Amino acid sequence: MLTTTGYLLLLFTLVPLISSEPIKCSDTARNFKEQSFVLQCPAGCATEYYSVWGSDIYTEDSSICAAATHAGIIPQSGGSVTVEKRVGQSKYTGTTRNGVTSQSYSWYPTSYVFASASTVTCSHQARAFAENQFKVLCPADCTSQSSSVWGTDIYTDDSSICRAAIHAGKIRDSGGIVEVLKRPGQSSYSASQRFGVSSRSWGSWSNSFIVI
Repeated sequence: MLTTTGYLLLLFTLVPLISSEPIKCSDTARNFKEQSFVLQCPAGCATEYYSVWGSDIYTEDSSICAAATHAGIIPQSGGSVTVEKRVGQSKYTGTTRNGVTSQSYSWYPTSYVFASASTVTCSHQARAFAENQFKVLCPADCTSQSSSVWGTDIYTDDSSICRAAIHAGKIRDSGGIVEVLKRPGQSSYSASQRFGVSSRSWGSWSNSFIVI
C-alpha cells in the first residue's frame, strides 16, 4: 500500500496519461477540433446561467459542463465527461433536468452527445473520480500491467479499476465498459488470485469500491 508521499508521486506521474483536460463552465464543444475528447468539468456549472440547447443531444455551441449536468452525466460538483461530436439535428428540444434548463432550437449544423463511459488506462484508480458512481472503458491487456489491486470483490479506492474489474470477473483481458460504485472503507481487505490478476491483502482503508 502506498504512503501519502508515494501516492502523490504516483499521481503526478499518471496525470499526463490519464487525466482529462480541465475546462471552464462556459466552454463549448466547438472549442475543440477532435471528434471525441475527455474533459474535466469544475463545480458550480449548474448554479450560473450557461446556454444549453437540446436534451441528450446538444448543439455544438452549448456549454459542455452545464449540458453534462443537465444530462445527468456529472453531479453539480463537477466531474469527468467524454464528448462525442455528431451531425446536426433538425430540431433540439429544451427541458429542465438536474437544476439546469435547456432551450429548444431549430436546425443547427453540428451537435454533440456524452459517451456512456470515460476512457481510462489500466492504472487509473477509483479515487481519481469525484462521482460515487460512474462508468469507464477499460483497454485490453491490463492483466500484463503491474498496477496494484487490494481486496477481493470490494477494493481499496487506490486500486486499479480495470485490473480489479478483471479480478472480479466483470470483464475479460480484452477490455470493456465497467460501472464503478464507491463504498465506505473496510476494516480489512483479503488477497486472492483470479483471472490472471493477483490482489493483495490490506488492513483498514478509508474508501472502497465495487465493480457492478
